[in-house]
Amino acid sequence: MDVKDNVECDTSMRDDRGGMERLLRHEVLDRGLSSVDKLQRRCAHGSALGVSASSGGALNDAIMSGRFAVAKYLVNNGYQLGRTANLVVPYYAVRGNLAMIKWLRTEQLAEEATQWLADAASAGHLDIVKWVHENNPEDACTTYAMDSAASGGHLEVVKWLHENQSEGCTACAMDNAAANGHLEIVKWLHANRAEGCSTNAIDEAARNGHFDVVKWLHANRSEGCTTWAMDYAALAGRLEIVTFLHSNQAGGCTRWAMDNAAGRGHLEVVKWLHANRTEGCTQEVMNKAADSGRLDIVKWLHENRTEGCSTAAMGEIDSLEILQWLHENRSEGCTEVAMETAVADGKFEKLLFLKQTGIARYARDAVFRGAENDQFEIFQWLRANYPDLTFSKTAN
Repeated sequence: MDVKDNVECDTSMRDDRGGMERLLRHEVLDRGLSSVDKLQRRCAHGSALGVSASSGGALNDAIMSGRFAVAKYLVNNGYQLGRTANLVVPYYAVRGNLAMIKWLRTEQLAEEATQWLADAASAGHLDIVKWVHENNPEDACTTYAMDSAASGGHLEVVKWLHENQSEGCTACAMDNAAANGHLEIVKWLHANRAEGCSTNAIDEAARNGHFDVVKWLHANRSEGCTTWAMDYAALAGRLEIVTFLHSNQAGGCTRWAMDNAAGRGHLEVVKWLHANRTEGCTQEVMNKAADSGRLDIVKWLHENRTEGCSTAAMGEIDSLEILQWLHENRSEGCTEVAMETAVADGKFEKLLFLKQTGIARYARDAVFRGAENDQFEIFQWLRANYPDLTFSKTAN
């Protein structure tokens, strides 16, 4: 409901307290202070827009949505919190606004401000971390504060917590700092804390392409990595990390590395793994390459690997070119899934190819997929080309 400049708030509107409350809450959430102020001035008769000052929904909304100016305005005009004497205000509501935090405590609107310190640390708001530490003793600090500050790359917060809080951190601090590429924090934790890290540090740094972190951890820590490190690096196409891990770490990889490198289109990684590792791959390697539309990788695998593919390769691909190549060069064929997915995705050319080559495997569900996905032309085509088929879901 819009608040027009030339509309007065008549008696009937003020008497509809539920309606006025809904209108005010709408203005709080969707319009902001200027609209709330206009509504307040137009409906100045009666107690706070004709809405009980203790109903509180509007003030609750203003605080919980971080609308500091609106919240102050409502309090100054007699509004109170609804349903509870104070709010459990999540940190995201204050949005790093120290002035709002101080105001909430002064007005006794957020007595139960728990986990503000940890969340402020996570967001890198050192001024709020310090204030909560000094003024909100019930907000107990935990290891999550330093862990999350390290994860977010907030070195100054990490240092302050180290010097002023006794809770410390866990191995997650270095693990997550490494995962997110915060090498300076990794180095600082290594030099100043005893918690260390786990194999997750190199695994996740490799996954996210932080080669400098991978190299530093290898040179300065002893935890090493698991097969996930090379698997992740291959998945992301990080050949330089794959080769480094191969030469310097004992973690190795699994067949998942080549399978997923092919699926993501990283042919050079596939070739390197083929030439330098012994884990090999599975039929999924060609399936994934076909599904991602990489005919070049499909051809290379066909010529250089023996795993082949499964019927799934032809079943779910969109590329007519790859479908034709697989039909001409592979013997796996397809199942009814090929027709079902062609119908569901509206791939009429794929349907024609399947029928013309005689490899169509009809499934009754294909008809229903056509109907359910509004593929009416395809639905009609199926009926015309398969007249002996039953079109009733209840038929056997």
